[in-house]
Amino acid sequence: MTSPTSSTSDSSPVVEGREHEGEQAVQRRTGGVRPGKGSPMFGPHLRTELAEMISEQPLVILAGVDCEARLWATVLTSEHRLVRLGDSDTVRLDALPVPGDPLRHAFDTEQACATLFLDLAAPRRVRINGRARRHGGHLELRSEQAFRNCAKYIHQRELLEPAPSRPARVLHSTALSPRQQDWIATADTFFFASNAAQHGADVNHRGGPSGFVRVADDHTLSWPDYRGNGFYMTFGNLELDQSCGLCFLDWEHGHSLHLSGIARVEWGPDPHDHTHRIVHFTVEHVVEIRDTTTLRWRSSDPTPITSPDQQEGRP
Repeated sequence: MTSPTSSTSDSSPVVEGREHEGEQAVQRRTGGVRPGKGSPMFGPHLRTELAEMISEQPLVILAGVDCEARLWATVLTSEHRLVRLGDSDTVRLDALPVPGDPLRHAFDTEQACATLFLDLAAPRRVRINGRARRHGGHLELRSEQAFRNCAKYIHQRELLEPAPSRPARVLHSTALSPRQQDWIATADTFFFASNAAQHGADVNHRGGPSGFVRVADDHTLSWPDYRGNGFYMTFGNLELDQSCGLCFLDWEHGHSLHLSGIARVEWGPDPHDHTHRIVHFTVEHVVEIRDTTTLRWRSSDPTPITSPDQQEGRP
C-alpha cells in the first residue's frame, strides 16, 4: 500500500492564526467546535516558562519527512546540553539523528518539522512546530507554534547514568518481525507524527497501560484514543492526510523502532466517549535502530497507568 504523499511533501510554513479545516471537522464531529480552537491559538513566541522547561531536557522527539516524502518520528538525545536558546522563536538542538536514521539528512535543507520536549520526571511536555535546518552538527529550529500540553498519560521515568557509547546498527524492513511485534505489544508509550498541507508537521505523545497498542499482524496496529484537550491537532491532520509516523523507544536499552505508514480513525457509535475512538495504523516501512542513545531510563511512576480515568484526575 502506498501512503498519500502530496501533503506530506509540502513544506509550506504554518500560517499563524489560520483555521485548521481538519481540526474543525473533527471538532464538529465530537460536538466541541468553536472558532479558533486548536492550532490558531498558538503563536511562535517561546514564553519564559516554555524556554526554561525545554532548556533542561536531554530528550526531544523530532518529526519530519525524508527524501521520499515519508513521514517519520525520531529521537534526539544528549548526555550534555541538548537545547540552546536563541531569540524568542529560535532553538538550537545540539544533536542530529544518528547515521541510518530516516531523518538523518532530512534537514540538510530547510524543512517543516515538529518537536516534542518531554520531561519524564515531572512530568511535563512542550511542543514546538516550525521549520528546521542542519548547520554542521546541530539543527536550528525556527518556531511557528510553541505551546505546553497537559501531563495526561505520561508514564514517569527516572534518568539513569549513561551507558557506554556504541555505533548505531540499523535494520530496514516493510513488515514487523515477531520480536518487534512483542516490543510494541508491551509498550506504554510511543510518539505519533502527522502532517497536513499548509499547516505543517506535528508530533505528540501517546501513553497508556502496557499493552494498550494492539498488534493484529505484521502490518497492522491499533490503539484507543484517550480523552485529551479537545484540540484534535493530530486527528485534524489525519482528516486531511492519513500519512503518519510512529516511534517506540526501548527506554532500558537505548534502542528505537520507527514506523512509517497510514492511519485511519474508527469512530464509534458515541463520538463523545473516548473509548469508542480507535486508531488503526498500517505499517509500510520499518526502521529499527540499535543503540540509538546512550541514555537510559527506568520507570518511576508511583501510580502506574491502568486506565484513562485515573489520568483524568492527574495534574
